Amino acid sequence: MESPKGKTRARKIVEIIFISLIAITAFSCEDKYSDNPCENAGSTSAMSETRYFPLSVGAYWIYRGTKIDSLGREIPESEEIDSAVVESSVFIAGKSAKEIVVYQISNAPKIKYKRYYHSENGAVWSLSSYLDIFSEGIPFSLIPVDDSLWIKIYDENDDLFRLYRIYLDNNNLPGLPLKVDKGKAEIIKSYEKDINLDLMGRSFATQEWLSPFEFYAMGRAPFIGDYSINAVRDVREYYAKDVGVVKTVVGKLELSLPVAGGVSAQEEKFELIRYKIIN
Repeated sequence: MESPKGKTRARKIVEIIFISLIAITAFSCEDKYSDNPCENAGSTSAMSETRYFPLSVGAYWIYRGTKIDSLGREIPESEEIDSAVVESSVFIAGKSAKEIVVYQISNAPKIKYKRYYHSENGAVWSLSSYLDIFSEGIPFSLIPVDDSLWIKIYDENDDLFRLYRIYLDNNNLPGLPLKVDKGKAEIIKSYEKDINLDLMGRSFATQEWLSPFEFYAMGRAPFIGDYSINAVRDVREYYAKDVGVVKTVVGKLELSLPVAGGVSAQEEKFELIRYKIIN
């Protein structure tokens, strides 16, 4: 995959650092996109699909998910089969979008959640519930979000961008009864490499994308005193042309909490076992 014309990876990193510096001045784009600074959130126009994220109504993908132990082995009893179906075209949060319903079809079948995606000019945006993946395996979210916020999650013309950022200074954590004096959650997304993956008895030519999540918060709380919370997690997604996401690896979450100490959530992987794309 080639980087955009005239922009090297080094230059893009400098741009992101520059954006971070001007954010504290409450520049106009920061006011408009306070959770995703200076990121173009797309238009309200009709969608145009990218071949790496097909979204035709009726398409579906079935994934096998398993947790991974500390030795890198699958945990058989953790297996879960999920089906993601493009159910309908909708207009939501100011945009034309596609609704994907994810069903758990192993054990007791049920709807797990719904996701909404908008695509145009080779880029894909999702409503902020996409960020739930970074809190996978723990009973609360570390990331406060606006449910109507659109977040860019893929761009075939941009190999490095900020997926999400929020400052937590003088706010409360969404999943914990703690007041934060200073804190931040940030996710940068980058194209890593082209790689062939063997799934379903065939080889898929894919793009590997990495999303490192970093979180910290510090403050003072009754009965606890001074505290600090830190969390890191990597998520890797593999996109195949005319197929979509064929594999997702949600890395182990390392989380330090006051009183409880170190807490971790196991690595998980989700691999495609069947799909249907509507042309």
